[in-house]
Amino acid sequence: VLAAIDDAIYDGVDVLSLSLGGAGQELPGTLHAVQRGISVVFAGMNDGPVPQTVSNTLPWVTTVAASTIDRSFPTLISLGNKEKLVGQSLHYNASVISGDFKGLVYAGSCDTESSLALSNVTGKIVLCYQPAAANSMPPPQALPIAINLTIMAGAKGLIFAQYTTNLLDFLPLCKGVMPCVVVDFEIAHRIASYWRSDKGNAVVKVSPAMTVVGKGVLSPRVASFSSRGPSLLFPSILKV
Repeated sequence: VLAAIDDAIYDGVDVLSLSLGGAGQELPGTLHAVQRGISVVFAGMNDGPVPQTVSNTLPWVTTVAASTIDRSFPTLISLGNKEKLVGQSLHYNASVISGDFKGLVYAGSCDTESSLALSNVTGKIVLCYQPAAANSMPPPQALPIAINLTIMAGAKGLIFAQYTTNLLDFLPLCKGVMPCVVVDFEIAHRIASYWRSDKGNAVVKVSPAMTVVGKGVLSPRVASFSSRGPSLLFPSILKV
């Protein structure tokens, strides 16, 4: 890689854009390119949305994230206390949504069959919300497990909490048999608070997803899979 950078310098380039690297792997050998007036741009990598995963954070380079487009899939979540919240889903199959409220149950991280069995999720919509476990099991690992286990347990819907609502990659695993919605931790906290306040009687309704394109969507934003800061190696330098 350093030999290629040297060749580029001798070719007289103005910008070096390098989409490479890995956790804890920095390339200090790029400093001599910057000293020659060449802008060096690195990718922040794709280990998000977990914090402190950003790579290529050397002070003299520009570190960039992946970004989103102006499209979203808002999904209305109606609670029994008349509160209305919004997540995102890919669920359009109205035939598996009765339109009625269903029992709501909060089952923690939803990562074991036993935890779901103890929560008695059969026929109910399950909230999976465990922020303390997010670093040890990020959404790309936790969401498929939660989907599979809740389907096996006979649930009628899933509300999954994660750092961002833009990580929709694994929602097709719901296989159209039940609505699966992702929400951020703030929304999940409000749902959990309602469940605790009316435990045993809490109900929720999930509406089919909509599509919004254009000015109604805040864009560009950092993509869900893009690594986040702060940098472990240079925490005092703002990156991504």
